[in-house]
Amino acid sequence: MEYTVVVPTKDDGDVFDAIRAAASQDFESFEVVVVDASKEEHAKRVQRAADETGAEYLREDDFDNSWGLNAARNIGVEVSDGEKIVLLDGDCVPPENWLDALDESFSAGADIVDTRIAYVSEGPKCPLDRVVQNLDGEHRYLGATLAFRRVVWQEVGGFDEDFKHIRGDSDFGIKAEEAGFEHGFVDEVTVEHMPEDFTPIEFVKNRSTKFVEEPRFFQRHRGSEFLETPAAGAVLYPKRAAFISALAASVFLAVLEPALGTVTVALSLVSAAMYWRREAAKREGGLDPCLKQTALLPVLVPLAMLGKRLAIWRGALRDRVFVL
Repeated sequence: MEYTVVVPTKDDGDVFDAIRAAASQDFESFEVVVVDASKEEHAKRVQRAADETGAEYLREDDFDNSWGLNAARNIGVEVSDGEKIVLLDGDCVPPENWLDALDESFSAGADIVDTRIAYVSEGPKCPLDRVVQNLDGEHRYLGATLAFRRVVWQEVGGFDEDFKHIRGDSDFGIKAEEAGFEHGFVDEVTVEHMPEDFTPIEFVKNRSTKFVEEPRFFQRHRGSEFLETPAAGAVLYPKRAAFISALAASVFLAVLEPALGTVTVALSLVSAAMYWRREAAKREGGLDPCLKQTALLPVLVPLAMLGKRLAIWRGALRDRVFVL
């Protein structure tokens, strides 16, 4: 088998499109392996989708690996036969010529390959949507669509399963880079990446948990040139977020200097009103669907920033990393 597409998933609503797209590749020698950690009801639907497309379906908890995204990735590689491994997150949808494009990059000498990733959404970008993009190859080792030769995985010892949330792909890529493997980037095709649509509570909870691995990652790779480049995709926020931020700053200023604060608050409100009116005119419904999220930003952003900082300190204490 030449290629194995590994789809790790946990309660991803878009995973059915990902599985179908992976199984529909216009390439002769490949297989698809789905490693699922979803809850029971959702897992049944994922398994049905895998069976319908001929993909191999595995439950993560049937293996002795640690839990988490990187454990699922390792399981998919361990049970598969492909000489080259292609990761595909459950919220990504590749075109049917994706493997062909990757094959050209491998044939040109690459050992580990990223693919162009673009944000795709039928609706507007709301403040709590986080979208990872890789349009020009400026972001290396994004696990959402990372492809590599099996020998790379063997050489670096697979994905570090101690990274439960983020940085496992970056850690893997840096170790491959330091081992002398060549990096490539495919820009002939574009993989569509669906946005993470957080509720306010999920937004704060996400920031309060996923960054706990940051201290260990930066300690391990201190001095690496990779750390001076963007390690994650762009976070896209609409202009309304800027208006709310300005308004929040103006309110704070008003406490310190009432006269100046009153003027800045008024200007912020007028600017925001003009923007929202223009955006509403673009939509038949008239009402901005992101209005509720936007109104909560002055509360959510400080809470998320505090949660992120506490997660980093929790990780530093857990891993005894006190100097980065």
